[in-house]
Amino acid sequence: MKHFYLLVLASIICLYACSDKTEVGDKKLYGITIHNSQRYGLQYFDSTGNEYDFRYYKTTITNDTSVRVRVELGSPKRFSEWKIFIIPNHLIANGQSFDPATNPDMKKFLDEELEIPTVHVTTLDPSEKSERAIGVLSKSKYFSPTTPFDTKLYLTKKGNLKRRFFKLKLNDNLIIPFGAIGYLKSN
Repeated sequence: MKHFYLLVLASIICLYACSDKTEVGDKKLYGITIHNSQRYGLQYFDSTGNEYDFRYYKTTITNDTSVRVRVELGSPKRFSEWKIFIIPNHLIANGQSFDPATNPDMKKFLDEELEIPTVHVTTLDPSEKSERAIGVLSKSKYFSPTTPFDTKLYLTKKGNLKRRFFKLKLNDNLIIPFGAIGYLKSN
């Protein structure tokens, strides 16, 4: 009977560890609401035939304050095993497919333009939203940084009344700076 309980406990732990634990929902802090989607993913083969894991997340930032805010998203940091980037809006507009096999513009971006650092800067009026897609590309032979699926963008408590900072949590052990938000004076 003792082994039965151990087997049940091991099964529960395995099911929990293998499940997609991405937090989906709205998180509001300092007048800014951030909605992180679940993880989406595909396999991608570059022009030389190398295989990659391509994962992406849609993030919507809403300005719930009464002042304009300046949103800066992006990361200057590069990793040897993977790349973290913002997918340009023209590649996600009008419900286009993220699959490089069916979207030649996405394939071209991943093949040729990914090395160009992308930083998204926009100003949001009160009640205005900005939707971005954050991509993560890793060679299939490496451990995916988005495992175990808890990737999300959030605002930190660090900063001051005029400026707060974004962090991108890829997993429990990898959290990187990913931009800032500034509160602009009303005219």
